[in-house]
Amino acid sequence: MKKKESKINPIILLRSVLVIVLFWGISCRSTHSSSEEVATGNTIVRISLQGSSFEGDRKIGPSASNHKLNTDVSVQRQEFFFKEDDAYKLVATLTPETPKINSFENTAVAEKRVSSLGQGIRYKVLVYDHAGNYVKEQNYVSGEASPEITGLAEGGTYDFVVYSIGSTSQLPEVTYTDPSKKTLSTAGLEGVSGDSDLMYFSKKLTVTADKTNVLDIVFRHKFSQIITTLDASPTHYSILDIKGVMIPNHSDRANIKLSNGETSPAGSKIGRELSFPKLNAESVIASPVFFNGGADYNGFLSIKSVKMSTSGGLKAYITHENIRFNRLVIEQGIRYNLKLSFEPNDKYLEYRGYPAARINGFIFMRHNLGAQISANPDVPSVNIVGNYYQWGRSKAVAQASTPPGPIQGWDNTTNTPSSNAWNPRPEEEPAKTSTDPCPAGWRVPSGREFIALESNTTRTVIGSNQNSPINFSGAAVLTSKYNTSVKLTFMSAGYRNSTDGSLLDRGGSRNYWNSVAHGDLNAWTASINNFNHYNKNIGATIRCVAENPLQ
Repeated sequence: MKKKESKINPIILLRSVLVIVLFWGISCRSTHSSSEEVATGNTIVRISLQGSSFEGDRKIGPSASNHKLNTDVSVQRQEFFFKEDDAYKLVATLTPETPKINSFENTAVAEKRVSSLGQGIRYKVLVYDHAGNYVKEQNYVSGEASPEITGLAEGGTYDFVVYSIGSTSQLPEVTYTDPSKKTLSTAGLEGVSGDSDLMYFSKKLTVTADKTNVLDIVFRHKFSQIITTLDASPTHYSILDIKGVMIPNHSDRANIKLSNGETSPAGSKIGRELSFPKLNAESVIASPVFFNGGADYNGFLSIKSVKMSTSGGLKAYITHENIRFNRLVIEQGIRYNLKLSFEPNDKYLEYRGYPAARINGFIFMRHNLGAQISANPDVPSVNIVGNYYQWGRSKAVAQASTPPGPIQGWDNTTNTPSSNAWNPRPEEEPAKTSTDPCPAGWRVPSGREFIALESNTTRTVIGSNQNSPINFSGAAVLTSKYNTSVKLTFMSAGYRNSTDGSLLDRGGSRNYWNSVAHGDLNAWTASINNFNHYNKNIGATIRCVAENPLQ
């Protein structure tokens, strides 16, 4: 029997070949690496730099239910005092800066409230494929034309990572754990300066060929920023000089993982010092500084000294030292406004063994020099008159109980003290001398310190102003404007005549020596409402002031 010969249909054969070829092509393409895949396609990614923002900007927004502002970064407020003198209550407020939005705006609007990056800032864009393998990178400069990224695969999903250190001249290179195998999970920056403005952005983007893909970049600052204000306006004093404003444990280097932007301090722990470019004002602002303290920084801010001046034409200076703001919590990537307000803390205290009153930073004895400090300083009596002194000399020449007539051996002709006998320095910043009769830690006040005292108090005259050797009722009472329970009483003690030491005008005049001379023969007294100058040989009372800065 003859064997039947089979025939192959050419159409069926052609279809089979096409299927095999197509299958082979797909199989081969699937064996290519992802980095090879990006060479195909005709995609375009346009770079659009929007600006920068701090992490705090993302932590505030209206609640979906009631449109009230909601934040998870809190305002820190402390009230504390200086060391021994506690001259002021220092109110410290550390406020995270967040977008100002109203109840009708949504979070998306708040997210767009970013700051311009400025011109000439260098930044780098890196591209990694869906498996985390390195694809390409491109450097950019803000304000200049941004080259488009091309050659990525149609429909491919990529991680775009962008970073900058806020510099117009420097842009650190990426380091990899294994430089021969660049992957996003092993990519990072090492040893970034803690003084720089380290910024980071990442976004996963699926690119298509039928449109221009846009990468909108909003950098997030990775270091905290602190803007510090010292505010002396409650005192009405001006800040003249500030020394040693420091936040410790700032790291001079940092490392960052590019896969998630996690930043960690590196290098040495140093102090971050603040500088104040403009002084001579009631409120002064430090230059903003970036702070690299890590994710959970809990430290303090210290000030070595603050020098202030009183208001008005005739100024006096006052300096306070060793100020410290404790429990300073700084979260990473948030901009803070730190405001330190000096508020007068007027009160009674004992200073250097004497009852005293502090009024807007200056500490005065409550008694006249030589008075009985056990006696009530606010009840006029012979016990609180104290001693009488000739200007520039340390020895008392009379007491309250000294008879009113001439004093035997009264010195009215010789050894007239020099003009700097009680103060060798300018009046606004006096110093104690060896002939100053006040005890250790105290000195004779300057006229400007008396002016400061009167400007911070209200004056009331009590008792009789009758001129009599036995009138111990007249006085002027100066009451603090900041704490009306604090007052200083100045007796109308009269004075001893310059020629023979006899008593004059007890009950009528309040003449308290200050440390300022008026020519060769005369010196100034404060009358607790005006100033007079008398011959240096008269005997007048003294009310000591604490040395400045306080010791």
